Amino acid sequence: MAAKDREIALLAEEIRILKEEKKTADAEAATQAKTSQEATEEARAEAVAKLAQSDARVAEAESQVAEVKSLVVEVESRALAAESRAAAVNAREALRASARTIAANADAAEPASTAALG
Repeated sequence: MAAKDREIALLAEEIRILKEEKKTADAEAATQAKTSQEATEEARAEAVAKLAQSDARVAEAESQVAEVKSLVVEVESRALAAESRAAAVNAREALRASARTIAANADAAEPASTAALG
């Protein structure tokens, strides 16, 4: 009977050791799962941060494009205004030339008309 009691005691000790090993293995698995989850969350956070940076760069580029378009419109507007001023100057010069021609023709016609009247 003492041999059976010893065998039972050894089996009980072996069961206790196996239970301890199972607890340790479960704790290690939980730690690894937590570490894996933390790594996944960290990777996800990094991806979100990179996406936000990318979105910010796109928004900045779009802002710069809008600014350049605005400058192009302003330059085109100034060019049209300059063309308009140049056309007005040319029209004034044409009118002055026409007035000088009319005045010269009138001066040339005056002696003939005075002679015809007189």
